Amino acid sequence: MQKTKLGITIGMLSAVVYFTALAGGYTPLFLLVGYILLFEQNDWLRRVCYKAVALTIAFSGAMMIVNLVPQAFGCLSNFLGIFNGYLPYGVISSIVSFITSVISLVETALFLLLALKAIKLQDVKVQKIDNFIDTL
Repeated sequence: MQKTKLGITIGMLSAVVYFTALAGGYTPLFLLVGYILLFEQNDWLRRVCYKAVALTIAFSGAMMIVNLVPQAFGCLSNFLGIFNGYLPYGVISSIVSFITSVISLVETALFLLLALKAIKLQDVKVQKIDNFIDTL
């Protein structure tokens, strides 16, 4: 098995990238990806970095868009309150909460699957993200 400059296998470092994307937040992920892109030469490992960052940004963007819905309803409700109007948005808030839970579950499952496959130097195809990475 091919090893990185850190002395661990490429599969193990790629799994660490996916686990960091899942649990570490942006700063540790970008530091790890930065190290890999600067010092490691393996193309597969670099692709893993691009995929982890792209997926992290995609899931964050999806959560941000979904969470705009209750804010918009709250703003509209406050505006209607000026004219003694009322807009109940409790149901909308519950639906948004359900959707964010589903997105979070899919994110966790996908990153765990990617990390487990990465240990064996295998990949899980995520069509839109992989096509985007191919254009880089």
